Amino acid sequence: MHDGASRGNPGVTGYGFVCRGDQGEFMYAESKGIGIATNFIAEVMTIIGAAEWALQNNKLNICINSNSKAAVSEYISDDNAEYIPDENAEVEEALLGPINNNATTSAATME
Repeated sequence: MHDGASRGNPGVTGYGFVCRGDQGEFMYAESKGIGIATNFIAEVMTIIGAAEWALQNNKLNICINSNSKAAVSEYISDDNAEYIPDENAEVEEALLGPINNNATTSAATME
């Protein structure tokens, strides 16, 4: 579960996420301030943060639940380079395939 938010749009922005195991047990939680950005950027950076944690901890079979169809669609699009900093490119490359398959299906059901 994750969420990104901003006070104002753009405004002071941050995000948080919780990682749970396949039985629902707590594994990890993180919150982080981003600085001045839009709510949309906060949502995208939340997905990136969760994916980065998963990769760093060898959790490659993941499901990211999101209430932001726009952020999921942007993350899985081929034209997302402007949102993903260079240091996160490895994360995106390692996880995008599985995320693409699941997120495409999930995004379709959100409509």
